Amino acid sequence: MPGVKYQLTTTGANSPLWSPDGKQISYFQAGSPPSLVAVDVRTQPTFAFANTTKIPIPNVVARPGGNVRPYDVTPDGKQFLIVTSGTQPSDASQQQELRVTLNWFEELKQRVTVP
Repeated sequence: MPGVKYQLTTTGANSPLWSPDGKQISYFQAGSPPSLVAVDVRTQPTFAFANTTKIPIPNVVARPGGNVRPYDVTPDGKQFLIVTSGTQPSDASQQQELRVTLNWFEELKQRVTVP
């Protein structure tokens, strides 16, 4: 029903994300440290939710109120990709690096021979 609102949590949350199949909503639950949570949902015949599951991931970088969601879910919905801070305290003098490889699957096909 358009315009209807549903409250999934009473503890506060940010960075919500629907799973690709529309069967889960994940979000960061407020707290110290914040935790990633997944909630099973259904939309037919009516909206309902159940089975809230905390996803145990250490050192998650959560930016409450930020415009950048520090995680995503793979298109098949089976894995989360999450920005973490690592296991050591960060050193502000160290340069951080992010490498992005485009068309990696095409390169993989060229390098791997399939019998």
